[in-house]
Amino acid sequence: MYIRIFPVFLSRTPSQIAILVHINLTIKKGVEFIMEDRDLMESELLTIKGACDLYLHGSLESTTAEVHQAFEDALNTSIDIQNKIYNLMAERGWYKTDTAEQQKIDTLKQKYCNN
Repeated sequence: MYIRIFPVFLSRTPSQIAILVHINLTIKKGVEFIMEDRDLMESELLTIKGACDLYLHGSLESTTAEVHQAFEDALNTSIDIQNKIYNLMAERGWYKTDTAEQQKIDTLKQKYCNN
C-alpha cells in the first residue's frame, strides 16, 4: 500500500506524527512524494527516537523545576508514541528482533558482573 505524505514532519508534534502513521492519512500540502508504509513508519520511529534524545537532554540540563517537568512530560509522551510505532511495526513483521542465545547472555553476565 502506498500513501502520500508531506515531507516535513519535524514541524509536527509527536502526537500528530503518531496519528498520521497510525491511520495512514494522506496529507495534501506542499510538495508530495510517495513512500511505502514501512518506510514511513521506520522514518517516524527514527524521528521520535531523536525527539526522545533531545527531551532527555533538555530534562537533564534544565535549571528550573517547571522546565524540567515540561521536558519530562514531552519525553514520556514521546516514549509512548515510540512504543506504539514499534508495536505497529512488529505486528506487521517490519521490526524483527533476534532472541539472544543463553550462552551469550551468560558469557556477558560473567564478563561484566565479575569486574
